Amino acid sequence: MNTLRSSRRHFHTFQKFILAILSILGFAISLQAQQPSDIKERLSAMSVCLYPDSLSLEKSSFQTSSIVAQPLADEDISDTFDNVNDLEWLRPVAKNNKVVLFGEIHYHESIHFLRNRVLFALNQFDSFPCLAIELQYSMSAFLDYYVSLQSDNEARRFYTDVLYDFVTDEQFYQLLEHIRRWNNKFPGKRIHLVAYDIEHDYQTTLRNIILPYFRGIDSSFKIDIPSFITLDFDSLLPELRLRILRAKAVNHIGAFPFLTPVYIESVIDNLESLYNSQRFGMTFDYVRQRALIRNLTDSRFLGKYFLNGKVMIFAGGYHTATHVRFPDSANFFREGSYFNYDFEPTKGKTFSIFARGYALRFGPMSTVNLDSCLRQGGEYNGIVNTFQSASREGLVSSDQYYLIHWVFNPLDSLWFRLAYANRHTPILIQKIRWQELFAVAKTISTDEYNYARRVRDEIERYDAYIIVPQSNLIRARPKLR
Repeated sequence: MNTLRSSRRHFHTFQKFILAILSILGFAISLQAQQPSDIKERLSAMSVCLYPDSLSLEKSSFQTSSIVAQPLADEDISDTFDNVNDLEWLRPVAKNNKVVLFGEIHYHESIHFLRNRVLFALNQFDSFPCLAIELQYSMSAFLDYYVSLQSDNEARRFYTDVLYDFVTDEQFYQLLEHIRRWNNKFPGKRIHLVAYDIEHDYQTTLRNIILPYFRGIDSSFKIDIPSFITLDFDSLLPELRLRILRAKAVNHIGAFPFLTPVYIESVIDNLESLYNSQRFGMTFDYVRQRALIRNLTDSRFLGKYFLNGKVMIFAGGYHTATHVRFPDSANFFREGSYFNYDFEPTKGKTFSIFARGYALRFGPMSTVNLDSCLRQGGEYNGIVNTFQSASREGLVSSDQYYLIHWVFNPLDSLWFRLAYANRHTPILIQKIRWQELFAVAKTISTDEYNYARRVRDEIERYDAYIIVPQSNLIRARPKLR
């Protein structure tokens, strides 16, 4: 019997090998049937760029001698948390600042690897007992509870039974496991994991948090979640306000000790912030950003972490710029500028890192049906759908790198020349001789000079700037239920 099973396994492995070979041959034949210029034009119409080849980059007028840079490792944190030697430049940063903000271009696995290594480097060089991430606030207590669990069996049950719907991609799950492993290994330097965005995935919040909590008091309580839309909060919010008053009166605790009336009320407040951001149309960014700052600084939410210790924030690059001081004392509440200029406990004690990702390799996500996955952001869905459309036309390969929704400018060739010189790993930009680059840009066109000025403006909004030329796309997790 064992011999038969072994034979079947070998046969299935051989089948998969043959199918993989046929797939590669099919793609090669498809490409041979098309001229390279035709492929490039068709991809361009879909806002997709091929990863530039080294020969084409040699024609660039921009010189890498205008930039001083340091290559960084393209790897996740090790099991022993010790592969951080290339991040030694963060040692004085950790000592001298209360908030380190790590901004990203979303969906690049290599950026998540770097984020992980930065987090644990900060906690070796100093103590940053809290990581706040740009996900909806209601997850905070669940995430922090999970990374505190010592028992692997208990953690596995909690993840499968409770947390699964919140953890929508593989790289986020890996982060949870890294932090829980660190907390078990170094209990005296425990890291809390919290989230601070508004409730974008409000249906999951209602189904997994609000409904079970209030059913613990009234089993007849119902919400028609499948048909629920944002504007329905105009009738639901007043009812939730009344119910939380009753929960406070009896100090109702939900299925876990962190599900207190105070916590549930803060989740309701955050749902109201989502509702307000949607119903007022053009004020979305203003309402959302005010809510993010409240969630981070209000003592009813996450304020204690900023008052009592140091915090690392991981979010999109828009949120993390620390050198954007608006004129006439105006502040549009970007997290980085707010903490650097306005919030007294952290004022002048911030450090911002921005990792700009470029080309993506899609791997298994090139064929995955997104409807079978947990909820992803609209931008992620757009990137995957664009690549899959190009794949159906035989224009792309799952194992190559592409720039999606990208318009290539001559100055961009500089980053890719650096990439070829550094084996396409992440690159820390240490110094740029801007006047040299501006002089070259002017010889190309006024538009290119303007583009170069905008690039400098972006780079100088952060204290450290990292180029990530290539990365795998993060992988969406499948639905279980």
